[in-house]
Amino acid sequence: MSRLGVSVAPLILLLEDVWPVLPQVIICSVAIVSGLVALLLPETKDERLPESIDDIEKPRSVNKGEMDATSGKEVSSDA
Repeated sequence: MSRLGVSVAPLILLLEDVWPVLPQVIICSVAIVSGLVALLLPETKDERLPESIDDIEKPRSVNKGEMDATSGKEVSSDA
């Protein structure tokens, strides 16, 4: 996708001959759409994220006596 963007960016500036504001409208629209798409990403606050491939491969289960990485408190599996 990045190669496509690098290839198309100079061509967008050529659209200034059609309408002087058109390149700015296109670039701003892409930025706004990108921001809106970013809202669809999952929230990761207070989530323990994988740090290695081993973390990804092992199942997500909370073992008794495991320490929470963010707060440093012991996490229990009793809910």
